[in-house]
Parts: sequence; C-alpha cells; structure tokens
Amino acid sequence: MLEHLPAGYEMVYTLFAMDGEIGNGGFNQYFYNGLDEDASQQLSALTKIGATQHIQIVQWAFIIHEQEKRNEELQRRYTANTIEAFFSTYGITDLTQCDDKWYSLDGELQSLLTRYIRSHPGEFITDGKP
Repeated sequence: MLEHLPAGYEMVYTLFAMDGEIGNGGFNQYFYNGLDEDASQQLSALTKIGATQHIQIVQWAFIIHEQEKRNEELQRRYTANTIEAFFSTYGITDLTQCDDKWYSLDGELQSLLTRYIRSHPGEFITDGKP
C-alpha cells in the first residue's frame, strides 16, 4: 500500500511507526517486534529530515543489540515467547540506555519532520486518486 503513496507519506509513516514502537516499549520492543527489518528505510528517513541525534541513538542501539545476541540468558528469555519472559528482559538489557537518550529528545523528531514537510510540499501532493 505504501508504494502507491507519494514518497513523503511513506517517510512519515516509516518515522511514525518507528517512533511509536520505541515510545511504546523502547528499543527492546523495537528489536523484539522486528522493526529493525526496516532499519535502512528508517535511517534514510531520519537522514532526510536531519535527525542526526536520532541516527546516533539508533546506531548505538544496533551495537548493543548485536552484543546482546551473545547474552545466553537474554536470548533464552526472548525465545521463551511469553509476555512474562519478554517483560523480564527489560531488567537485563542495556538497550534502556538508548531509550533514555531517545526520550530526552522529546518532540524534536516531530519538529524536524514538520520543518521538512513545510520545506518540501511537493513530496506530499497527490494527483487526487485514492
């Protein structure tokens, strides 16, 4: 469905999905729910709007995530595939450091996105077709 929208809409959706997932459950949930599969598109969108601090946090989260793949206890809890086991991972993951940094930028992502939209209206114009 996104491929039928102007590029600007796809970018907005990508950023809202990412920010919503991180806002709801942090980077731990972001990785657990597989949003990292769209990381290149997300990083491209963040780059496009000039969200350099957000990019640094995402890159840091990927480094931590890769390191934590070697944490047997953490991986055991993830693979248990229960809500209780998943919630218990918050006590042992280092991704919460990235969450704190992301949350400290409160509202900045939306401000950057708004500025981008206002500066590039052509990316959000449709030809009137549904």
